[in-house]
Amino acid sequence: MRKNNTNTSLERSVIVPHTTHKQCKAPDGYHWFNRDWAISDDGSMIQVEEDYPIHYSRLEENDWFLHLMEKAWFDANTFIPAYLEACARSGLKNVVVLTTYQKL
Repeated sequence: MRKNNTNTSLERSVIVPHTTHKQCKAPDGYHWFNRDWAISDDGSMIQVEEDYPIHYSRLEENDWFLHLMEKAWFDANTFIPAYLEACARSGLKNVVVLTTYQKL
């Protein structure tokens, strides 16, 4: 990864989605970020296979992680970096995220 000179976002190579995806093309206005999430230039993000959008105006809601943990398809390993990139693209400087831990 290298710093993009025009903004604070990180340039990344496009990661081709799993072949199990229902579609391999990101929705209009979005660009693939990782195997699950695509992000638009304004910071809106979408979990493509589940068609689960998060508009950039809602990124500051601090319970996204807790809410998405309830979804069977949620993968924190792909959400966290995509979420942070979406925050950067939307111009957010600070975000507070709620999470929980339970020892099994």
